[in-house]
Amino acid sequence: MNVPMKSATGYSTMPIECNLLTKRIIFIEGEITQDTAVETCKSLLFLAGENHNLPVDIVINSNGGAVDAGLLILDAMEGSGLEIRTWCLSRAFSMAALIFSAGTKRFIFKHAELMIHQPLISASRIEGNASMIKAVSDSLISTSKIINTILSKNTGKSEQEIESVTRTDTYFTATEAISFGLADEIADMKGLIRKDEK
Repeated sequence: MNVPMKSATGYSTMPIECNLLTKRIIFIEGEITQDTAVETCKSLLFLAGENHNLPVDIVINSNGGAVDAGLLILDAMEGSGLEIRTWCLSRAFSMAALIFSAGTKRFIFKHAELMIHQPLISASRIEGNASMIKAVSDSLISTSKIINTILSKNTGKSEQEIESVTRTDTYFTATEAISFGLADEIADMKGLIRKDEK
């Protein structure tokens, strides 16, 4: 989608993502892939170079995706040194919930929903001999430990509490997410629109 932009020579059009980036807003939507992660890293690098003192808003509407891609986004958020506020529009499931929970301030729309669980294994990885299957299992356990540690830090819950909750798909309404420590405040579009008016 292109939007009109006023310039010294008149009006031109530019992708809405570029327009939002100038307002320090990054969207993470759809499946979280390596492409998503790299684009998010590029955006954070650009914004950190533009002004390291202004906050960035990451707006999320995603069912989750690849664990390694999600962890890359988390590394970029933490390593950027920026104040990064996260927003959940409709849903932040799985890795998207993990990313959302890492915001310095976490806003959730009143009808939005979060979901956390253990990392899943695809059927394509369950093949080979016993040693290969054990290696996949060990990797999955290690990844679960990483995710539980991050969620524990972001929620203030113990790793044991997180582990008990992530054994199955656990869904949270906006108010439940705040009570559990996954979100800070119920908000609406005004919080983002005001940024556009500055």
